[in-house]
Amino acid sequence: MVRRDLEARVKLDIDEEVRKEALAEMVKRNPIPVAASLIERAIDSKYQRLRQLFGMTADDKTELDGELREKLRASATDDVRGQLLLDAVATQEGIEAGDEDLDDRVARAARSQGQAPGRMRSEMERDGRLESLRFQIRQDKTLDLLVQHAEVIERVPEPEPPPAAEPAAEAAAQGEEPEAAEPDAAEPDAVEAPRGPEPAPDTDSK
Repeated sequence: MVRRDLEARVKLDIDEEVRKEALAEMVKRNPIPVAASLIERAIDSKYQRLRQLFGMTADDKTELDGELREKLRASATDDVRGQLLLDAVATQEGIEAGDEDLDDRVARAARSQGQAPGRMRSEMERDGRLESLRFQIRQDKTLDLLVQHAEVIERVPEPEPPPAAEPAAEAAAQGEEPEAAEPDAAEPDAVEAPRGPEPAPDTDSK
């Protein structure tokens, strides 16, 4: 039972990561314009999530200053753009999150938290989270569709260029005789020794 739950959790994490990558790629390829009001709302939402992440309470009156707002702007813009693109794809493909999808997601969440599904559904409905969950399910189903139809391209590494050949080795490979090095000029006062017969040129390739 524990192993099965662990394997299911790992699969969910992998699926979530694949969805994120698919969404990021779609946003990158479709830089549609986004209304400024939607971006500002997304920035506020991200800031509230950060407050919860760091355990900040309502008593903490830390405001969202201009510098932090600008730091959140790029990611908030991508978030809004991704939601708009997913909504357009879902509408075009007729994707909806039905009651059965909602019940299944609530049951999974309740099981992970050790609660009864009926009780969790009632709490979510009371807090207004049920429709948000339905919206998230619709987005997940749309992303699953995009992942299924994604084109996977395997990049083949280009071969490295061969190292530059030495002049003598290159000449030997082409059947040419390598050039002999010119003798050093004799020093002015040196006595030149008598020369014997010149040796035959070495035609053996090295």
